[in-house]
Amino acid sequence: MERERGGREKPNAAALADRQKALQQLETASSKSEQIVTAAVKEAKDEKKAILDQANRQAGDTLARAKEQIEAERRDMKDSMQKEMVEVAMDAAGKLIGQKSSEDMDREAVERFVKEAQGHGE
Repeated sequence: MERERGGREKPNAAALADRQKALQQLETASSKSEQIVTAAVKEAKDEKKAILDQANRQAGDTLARAKEQIEAERRDMKDSMQKEMVEVAMDAAGKLIGQKSSEDMDREAVERFVKEAQGHGE
């Protein structure tokens, strides 16, 4: 009977050792998979932050360019209006006076007048 008992104990011990080894491998694999998932989540969060930062920078740049363009167009419109006002004033003055002998001097005087009038209005 000892042989049977001895014979049975060896396979049981080997099975127990194999089971223990399998459990350790499972624990190691589980730990590694947890590390991989944690690293992937961190990488995804970092990439998301980088994408959002870049989008915010691009939006800020676009907004700044739009503001600059609007301001330039506003200045251009103001200059155009001043020139148009000078032309209208010169035409009106020419019709009233009936002479254009000193047109350049008149134009300068009207331009100064328009600029001063706009300076008081702002």
